Amino acid sequence: MHAHLVINSVSYLNGQMITTGYEEMYFFNEYVSEVTGQKCTFEFDNKALY
Repeated sequence: MHAHLVINSVSYLNGQMITTGYEEMYFFNEYVSEVTGQKCTFEFDNKALY
């Protein structure tokens, strides 16, 4: 299984920037592993320019 995840950096609820880091993505990765029953790995590539 292969997937790409794209996260919009601005909340649609309030227009504020969303801060997502390694820790949040690690826990998401663990969740996907539990749901699919397969070991998951990820690369964190934050291309946002501030």
